[in-house]
Amino acid sequence: MCDQAESIFAEDLNTVGLNRGMLRTECIDASFGQFLDLLKWVCWKRGGYFEKVNPKGTSQTCPECGATVKKSLKQREHICIECGYSTHRDHAAAMVIRLRGLESVPTDCGEWKPPAKSVLSGEHKRTDKCYAGMLNCEVKKPTP
Repeated sequence: MCDQAESIFAEDLNTVGLNRGMLRTECIDASFGQFLDLLKWVCWKRGGYFEKVNPKGTSQTCPECGATVKKSLKQREHICIECGYSTHRDHAAAMVIRLRGLESVPTDCGEWKPPAKSVLSGEHKRTDKCYAGMLNCEVKKPTP
C-alpha cells in the first residue's frame, strides 16, 4: 500500500474499545490497532504520509455536498437527500475519510519531488525543507 500511494488516511478509532464491542473477535483476530501502527511506521520509512482523521460521522456525511444523511447500520446504500448522490455506504465513508485527510496535509512547503529510483525503500533523503510532502518539523519517528 505504501508503495502505491503517497498518502494514506485512516479513522482514528478507539481500537481498545473495538476489542470490547460486538466485533471483538474480528478486531482481535485482525489486530487492527497493530496494523495501523505498522502502517504508520512503513509509511514513514518509505517516505509516505500517514494521518489519522476524526471518525465522527464519516458514514453519515455525504462526500459530494457535506450534508448529514442519517441512516441505520443495516442500510448499506448512501443516498443523499440534498444532492442526490448515490453510492455504497462504505465507499462514501472512505471518500469522506480521504477528504478529511487531504485537509490535514501541509501544503506550504513547496513542491515535493520523489526520490530517485536508485534509492532503496526506507532510505529516502530529506531535501530542501520537504520530506514526503511534510514539513521537516512534522516528520517524526512514529512511537512504537
